[in-house]
Amino acid sequence: MSRGESLDLVLKLYVNKNGTVDKVSIQKSSGNRHLDRNAIIQARKMIFHAATKDSRFIESTVRLPIVYKMHRDDMLH
Repeated sequence: MSRGESLDLVLKLYVNKNGTVDKVSIQKSSGNRHLDRNAIIQARKMIFHAATKDSRFIESTVRLPIVYKMHRDDMLH
């Protein structure tokens, strides 16, 4: 990844009735398997307010777009 370049990734998260993520799938890969894998690991740690329907908690899905962008300062490390 070079300076100024960005990579887009879209994940689909399956959120259970407790608000935790049960499953993650890639809808659009960044093209970098290491970035994709790291995004999945981090997404599994997310906690949401569970969706409700008729005052009951329900399972739901969340579309999570992620943009990786290399900045000039990142090149110095």
